[in-house]
Amino acid sequence: MSLLIFSNNAESSLAQGLTPTATTITVSPATGNLFPQPLANQEFYATLTDVATETINEIVLVTTRVGDSMTVVRGQDNTTAKAWQAGDLFAMLVTAGTQERFLQQDQYYGVNINNDVGTPTPVYPLLAQQTNGQTTNLFTSNPKYQYNPSSGQLKAETMYANNGLFVNKQTISTSYIIATGDSAMTTGPSILAPTVVITVSAGSRFVVL
Repeated sequence: MSLLIFSNNAESSLAQGLTPTATTITVSPATGNLFPQPLANQEFYATLTDVATETINEIVLVTTRVGDSMTVVRGQDNTTAKAWQAGDLFAMLVTAGTQERFLQQDQYYGVNINNDVGTPTPVYPLLAQQTNGQTTNLFTSNPKYQYNPSSGQLKAETMYANNGLFVNKQTISTSYIIATGDSAMTTGPSILAPTVVITVSAGSRFVVL
């Protein structure tokens, strides 16, 4: 979704009439600069109102502006594209569509969660200072603590068991290659599940305690 942009007191009138299918609006000469100029991924809402009664309106979404000419998406925010006459009003007003694009205090502040099992490079786990409720602060671990979604491997400089116990299953259920220069251990008795192979590379060591 693009970012909404704003200007104060931006209002003008149409320099020429519009059909219901037109997507370009031209406002009175030298008044276009009263309105924002969207860059990439920016836009703003504006409202057309008939000058005769000021009771008929249409909301449009402006995606580009060059001088007094604007490219728009018609019939926004539950309004219908209509025919308009030169001199009808064009202004930035408060709209429901604008307000609904903002988060409110009671809305959930969250992020999308993705069950990633394919990323081959280490990522940093996110940490919070609380265990319940809502938070707007998350902290990333530093390179001393990393997780690899592809291999399921968790790396830390030091593993510390606060309760004094390290626990492992007696059945080794996944094949593993102990790389050269690495050592591995498990507390036995240990059983290899069917088809599981532990490969001990040259210069590495595997110990069953």
